Amino acid sequence: MAGFFSSLIAFFLVLSPIVLVHELGHYFVARYNGVHVESFSIGFGPKLVEWKDKRGTSWGVRAFLFGGYVKMLADADASSAPDREKMSELSEEEKSMCLHNKKPWQKIAVAAAGPFANYLFAFVIFFSLFSMFGERVFPPVVSVIPGGIAEVSGIGSGDRILSINGENVRDFADIMMRLSSAPFRKNLNLSIKKVNKDEVEEIVARSPDGASEYKWLGKLGITPDQTKAYNKKYSISGAINRSVNNLVDLTIMPLKVIKDGGVSNLSGPLGIAHQAGQVLGQGVQSVLFFVAILSASIGFLNILPIPFVDGGNIVLYIIEWVKGSPLSEKVYGVFATVGIALLSALFLWVTWNDVSKIEMVKSAMKNLKQKLGYTE
Repeated sequence: MAGFFSSLIAFFLVLSPIVLVHELGHYFVARYNGVHVESFSIGFGPKLVEWKDKRGTSWGVRAFLFGGYVKMLADADASSAPDREKMSELSEEEKSMCLHNKKPWQKIAVAAAGPFANYLFAFVIFFSLFSMFGERVFPPVVSVIPGGIAEVSGIGSGDRILSINGENVRDFADIMMRLSSAPFRKNLNLSIKKVNKDEVEEIVARSPDGASEYKWLGKLGITPDQTKAYNKKYSISGAINRSVNNLVDLTIMPLKVIKDGGVSNLSGPLGIAHQAGQVLGQGVQSVLFFVAILSASIGFLNILPIPFVDGGNIVLYIIEWVKGSPLSEKVYGVFATVGIALLSALFLWVTWNDVSKIEMVKSAMKNLKQKLGYTE
């Protein structure tokens, strides 16, 4: 129970600044384009703290620190759907301060500002860490866990992995990335340079019969050779390049996972909270690195063309731009309803993914399957 609460606290500690940055992105770009922001909220539910600034914007922190929103003048809700009835009651001056009366490109800029702010926040953290502290690099030289798939396949401690499924690896981080997108239901093809030998061997790590889990990550039975680690220093340009590469990787990897049918690999709030709890005890640099990864991931999620998130709003604004006139309230309503349904289904799915990885739950599910006579 203590571990659960520490993970929950860690979750809010790492998530709150990310949400704040995201919403500030919307807020500042909205203000720059002459849009009046009625309220700026971190979290949902009952209000804990609230105050109003001289511009008439209500700032608040709510009880459930999961997410947040910026509500602009004549918004019907946090999704930025227009409230036509309220708009009809506004003066001409007030109408000019509504997002819904702005040009399509201005609406797109306001919607895209949140995800962009997340990416920018992640870049700043990555750049700061790389430029000030460098990076702890583990070459693709492995230590093998006795009895694991790697050892059974002929991989030994001290061997260097050169490629996985035809994709070259530069370091152990690359190995983890390749394994995180490689289906566990399929065999793994590896090019290995054996320790103290010049020749390269092609090795096949075979997936167990009836394997149902998605990813190879954590299943191969290897760890980085700690004795080979070194600290890589970066120049300013090198830190910029490495930070950009990180952001590109964090954008491409989930696309590859989704493309390969790896939705079972997605984590929800419980999984993120668990990871946050683990990282919190590993030092400030590890926490900041995790915040950067999570910020970029949230930015990516919000830019997807899913109804009810920023990417979905951008799609609507592009349609308006092409159509040459605003969409009807009915269209916004249907779009919002579909979005809520999709996001609710996704939330339930990733929560089940998290719960099903808990050892006690896994054991109970296994026993139930045996009682029912179910075999994979």
